[in-house]
Amino acid sequence: MMHLKSMTFALGALFIIASCTDGENDVIKNATEITFNTRVSRAMVTTTGSLKDFMIWADADNYASMIIDGEIASKKDGQSFFSLDNPKIWPPDVHAIRFWAVSPSDISADIITTSQSIKDFTPNADIAKQVDLVTAYTRQERSDGTTNIPLKFNHALSQIIIRAKEAGGDNETKKILIKGAWIVNARSQGSLVCTDVADDNYMSWSVPVSSAKKVYGTEFETAIELTHEFRSLLDYNKTTGSGTNMMLVPQQLDTWNINDDVEKVSNSNKGAYILLLCRVEAVHSGGVHEGEQSGSVKPGTTSHIHQMFPYTERFDESEYGYTCVPISTNWEAGKSYVYNLEFCGAYAGAGIYPPVGELAGMSDGGGSYVKTPPADKNVGDPVLDSPIIFDVNVTPWDERPWTPGQSDADAEADTASEDI
Repeated sequence: MMHLKSMTFALGALFIIASCTDGENDVIKNATEITFNTRVSRAMVTTTGSLKDFMIWADADNYASMIIDGEIASKKDGQSFFSLDNPKIWPPDVHAIRFWAVSPSDISADIITTSQSIKDFTPNADIAKQVDLVTAYTRQERSDGTTNIPLKFNHALSQIIIRAKEAGGDNETKKILIKGAWIVNARSQGSLVCTDVADDNYMSWSVPVSSAKKVYGTEFETAIELTHEFRSLLDYNKTTGSGTNMMLVPQQLDTWNINDDVEKVSNSNKGAYILLLCRVEAVHSGGVHEGEQSGSVKPGTTSHIHQMFPYTERFDESEYGYTCVPISTNWEAGKSYVYNLEFCGAYAGAGIYPPVGELAGMSDGGGSYVKTPPADKNVGDPVLDSPIIFDVNVTPWDERPWTPGQSDADAEADTASEDI
């Protein structure tokens, strides 16, 4: 087992075996250095162009030691390929070599070289510091003296993006503000194993039931006001690959059974859900309606505003409440999952009340964030009239360029709906 410190990746590396027998001197004198050419499959965050370096291993059957043992290959000035600081050549008596590479090079993980695996990988709790883990695996035979090795890197994690919009169509002007977004109860650790196969299915994940479930997401400094167009709540930019989209361990999320009266309140199975910190206002024209001089209304001369959620019988612009959307997706490696949430339309509401006990670690905003339902509501009840309508767009990460204005139908292949 070896402790891996950080790596960033691409293809191409030069090899020269350090020690040789006298009988090999003439062969080595005229030998061609091993080089790598690289590409990144289904790339969106890490791309072939952004690959800077990677850590690589190489071994062969019946060869006493590792041919390459966790060295970093990088692209030097003026090079179009990647090379090692200590170049190596293909050993003359070796017919086939297995190559395994990982990037980025600053990841901390346990690497087991004998089985080409990463043990107990854990995404950073701070989603802004999460990385796009990529791996490459190939078995290459030497033929006609060719030592240029193609490495195809594949994304090992699942990319999670949360988007939202105001649905509209309910004949009422709504103002919806989102102050934070999280995925709750996702397993936080898994092990990746590479197997000796000839296609992209060389990679598999094992996520133990004992893996701790965590909350991934962030509270925003400034609230996001929703419009009638979808926008990422985590400010992911498809053009630059920047933002705080989540890179999480592939897994089947456990289900929160809100149709069972007991499980709805306790969520003892710790089923997964999208948690949102939000505020919903309804703006009406004219003065306050007769009989509606309640504390939850902000009066005005030409219009007045109702504080619909959180409902606390007062109007306080600093108040936000926690609401949620249960999810039970099967996240797969190398795929992007875009959750599209529709708030407050003719058929859409603002979510349901989350389990109170699971909000203990969430911010209370100095007393301004409401964590408990009002007296006439329970956990699992809609915070307004209906839950949030949503679907999930699932697509392999795509190397095609994305431009502003591109529709999701152009960029995303499959849509999967989840009932709540």
